[in-house]
Amino acid sequence: MKILIVNIYYFPNVVGGAENSIKLLAENLAKDNEVSVFCAATGISNKETINGVDVYRCRSDQYKLPHFNDVNLFEKVRNKLLELKNHSMIVEYLKIVDSFKPDIVHTNNLYGLSSELWKVTKEKGIPIVHTLRDYEIFNPLPNQIHISRIMSEYIKEKSKYVDILTAPSKYMVNYAKEASFFSNAKFEVIPNAVEVDIDEIRNIIDTRMLNDEPNVHYLYAGMLSKHKGLDILLRAFSQIHNDSIDLTICGAGKLEPLVKEYLKRDSRIKFRGQLGNEQLVGEYKSADVLIVPSQWNEPFGRVVIEGNKFGLPVIGSNKGGIKEIVDSIQGGILFQSESVEDLVNSIVYLSNRNNIKLYYNNILEKIQKYSIEKQVNSFVFLYRELLMKAEKI
Repeated sequence: MKILIVNIYYFPNVVGGAENSIKLLAENLAKDNEVSVFCAATGISNKETINGVDVYRCRSDQYKLPHFNDVNLFEKVRNKLLELKNHSMIVEYLKIVDSFKPDIVHTNNLYGLSSELWKVTKEKGIPIVHTLRDYEIFNPLPNQIHISRIMSEYIKEKSKYVDILTAPSKYMVNYAKEASFFSNAKFEVIPNAVEVDIDEIRNIIDTRMLNDEPNVHYLYAGMLSKHKGLDILLRAFSQIHNDSIDLTICGAGKLEPLVKEYLKRDSRIKFRGQLGNEQLVGEYKSADVLIVPSQWNEPFGRVVIEGNKFGLPVIGSNKGGIKEIVDSIQGGILFQSESVEDLVNSIVYLSNRNNIKLYYNNILEKIQKYSIEKQVNSFVFLYRELLMKAEKI
């Protein structure tokens, strides 16, 4: 099967969990299929092969890639207007489609590319799967309500060309349904995934079970921002007078000055900054509990399963996809997102190492629900279903 995956960015241009999830999916699909990726370039157009996946990067021309450039309000509006019919990008995309001749096109984040890609793909007779990874299509310009509404209606109209809409959580699927997008699509929940080595996880958990150290180490890993709930976490942690706990914060963002203020006041708080993958893995292994205090409805909450993968019970807010993962694996506890008191109580509860150990068996037994093998099988099943349907028409 020939699969063309489309997303605004692809490794090494990573701005969030979407790019990590797409890379993992592409490389594992490529083990038994021919997989290419179409994305925007941060420089000149080029083609390269990364771990068996051909990656076509197309120069963005007038579109100013927001995560790799300083973009003012005027440029944001211009960018969004360009997206409606990004002609140069569509021309380049069609060149790749004509040369690669995919059986399936699997689109993801299309900002910077154009929802017009759905229409031109359908005109080629190619089935389309779209994975919803954020809220961009529903509210393209949050601070420009009138323009945002017009653009959203345009994207909604183009979404009728999608055959199957997937999302990593029930919350996101329901959000799309309620917004009346993807009117002709079948809806499916396919969670994001991690690479699961069950023997390695068993060894990690066996080691953790033997740990009777009195000190408990908490970890926050993510963007330093209010919508991720870091300010609430700092307030909650500072209210707990227990010298046997500490908190390590990893990440970068606008709340770094606030983090540094708390560092001066509380020697239990440590700040590591933005870490590479290997360094972050070291922090996961050193920690006892992961805290994910998001204040917005996460489309999924990938960090939760990444923490569970390293044997960490999770304290997560009851928002969006986070709640679904915690409920599914039973690998941690939920707190009321806006409640500092509830978060304090959750941290205190897991300050007892015996309580931490209650979650290890659940993690070991249920983490494979989020394995990349399971995700690949789910997508391949949908791809084949579409191809069989196309043959009958």
